[in-house]
Amino acid sequence: MSMRGSVGDRVFAATARDGHLRSGRILALRHPDGSPPYVVRWDDSNQSTVWFPRGQGEPVRDVWPAAPTDGTRRRMKSWRVDVELVEDGTETTALALLHEDDDGTVVVAEGHSQRNPHDTDVPEIGDELAVSRALTLLATTLARTIDVTISDVEHRKVHVPGAASSVDLR
Repeated sequence: MSMRGSVGDRVFAATARDGHLRSGRILALRHPDGSPPYVVRWDDSNQSTVWFPRGQGEPVRDVWPAAPTDGTRRRMKSWRVDVELVEDGTETTALALLHEDDDGTVVVAEGHSQRNPHDTDVPEIGDELAVSRALTLLATTLARTIDVTISDVEHRKVHVPGAASSVDLR
C-alpha cells in the first residue's frame, strides 16, 4: 500500500543527520491522489518545505496536539523498544529493551513461553506469547516506577490509576 496524505494531516520525520524527530502538518499536495511529496510546515521552525518521505512512515490524522502558539517550544522525545527472541526447543524467551531518549537509560523485561511437547509446533505462537509477556512486564515496570517516583516527590504513597499492580508472567 502506498502512502497517501491529505491537507491537514500530521507528519513525523526523523532527520538523517541525528535522528531528531520533527513533526509538521501537510499544507499542500503535489499530486491529486495524495501521493508524496508534500508541502509541510514544520512545528520546530514554522518553515514550509517540500517533504519527500523516504520510508519514514505514513501521514497521520491529528494524533498529537498542534504545536504551542504561545512561543514555547514543544519538546519531542524518541524512545525505542527492541525485542530479541531466543527459541530453544519447546521454550521461547523474549527480551524487551526500552531505550529512553539519549540519556542511556535502558529498562529490560523478560517474557517466557513453553510449548507442551504434545502440541503442534507453531513457533509464532511461542514468539507472540513470550513477546506479549515481556512487553506487559515492561509496561508494569514503568507503571510501578511512576508510582515510586511520584511518591518520592510528594513524600507520601501514591498509586496512579491504570498502573498494573500484579501480572502473572509465567
